[in-house]
Amino acid sequence: MKNPIWKSALFFSVIALLLVGCAGLGKMEDHIEELGAKSSPEPLIVKGDKIDLEITGEFPEKYFHKKVRVEATPVLIYEGGETAFKMTEYQGEDAAGNGTVIPYATGKSFTYTDQIDYDPAMENAGALELRIYGEKGNKNETFAPLANRFWCNHYSILNEK
Repeated sequence: MKNPIWKSALFFSVIALLLVGCAGLGKMEDHIEELGAKSSPEPLIVKGDKIDLEITGEFPEKYFHKKVRVEATPVLIYEGGETAFKMTEYQGEDAAGNGTVIPYATGKSFTYTDQIDYDPAMENAGALELRIYGEKGNKNETFAPLANRFWCNHYSILNEK
């Protein structure tokens, strides 16, 4: 009779480990607004033929799982197209990669800067999104884009020559 109980305990232990193993990415996406990401300048400004962007925020303590790696790419969306800024990588303390390491216990603030070439089609840009792709072991997930509702207003481009 002890054998079926042992098998049941083993089964539930394996299920629990699988659920905990997948929790890193899902938890991060569920609490993405806790990053407090802010973009500037607002509105975006054309200087010469470039558009500069700065994004600041903070990964809270116990937010960034130790084995997670994410790629984040800001994308300016406008009528007729979109233009991506450079991708940046962040990773947990035990993740393989070359991204910025985010300590699990303490979290870490971040500042991202980049610029893209201006195209006249961008004049009435509709949105600035942050697209995030995450990996944890052999699991991966594309997060829902972090868009205007969390971190920026409707974007227009001011031409400052």
